[in-house]
Amino acid sequence: MCIVKLDRDFNILWNRSIYSSGYTIGKYIIGTNDGYIILGAIQPYKGTFMQGAAISLSVNGNIQWKTLSNFGYNKGRSILIYGIETQSNAIIASGYGGHNYAVLTKINKNGKIEWKKSFSIEGSNSAIYSILEVSKGRYIVPVFIDNFSKEKGMLSIYMINEYGKTLWNKTIDLENCQIYRDDSKNLFIVASKDKITLFTYCSKGKTQLLMISLKRY
Repeated sequence: MCIVKLDRDFNILWNRSIYSSGYTIGKYIIGTNDGYIILGAIQPYKGTFMQGAAISLSVNGNIQWKTLSNFGYNKGRSILIYGIETQSNAIIASGYGGHNYAVLTKINKNGKIEWKKSFSIEGSNSAIYSILEVSKGRYIVPVFIDNFSKEKGMLSIYMINEYGKTLWNKTIDLENCQIYRDDSKNLFIVASKDKITLFTYCSKGKTQLLMISLKRY
């Protein structure tokens, strides 16, 4: 994995390589108050499963810490694909692990995992591509589900607090309208004073815009 920082004229300021005896994958970069968090996956040794990875770099590109975990709970590869820095300077990161688990984890500013959660439905693939902190310590987490056993997709929306506890959950069946895991990157969340609106795309013969609005509390 190679990370390159460019200035506004595309001149290289620095580049760093993350080495492993296996494979490395970079998927997302979070800009923080004191540097960058690289999310992805690292295979510690050839022949082993990929592990979800969070790597902290200083503003000058020096590695500050590296956190690896099998978020699939020993059921296959894991990868982190999206994340945010919270108002308390922690990282909430998401992705998928095992064969069909959506995963969510909180990592503190020193690289320690404080908690991790998984979301799965038998016969489905699921993943989390977006997170929104709607107030300090409260996060909206939409879990997209490819349901192979039914001709419909599902969107399960969670409100989660800073300790990983689910405050409420709303699952929406999308009749004959499938949201595929790899397409769910096209998700936008807007929070107003009293409601949360999600915009995404789904397939029903042709691609169409889907809008879901929920009360905030």
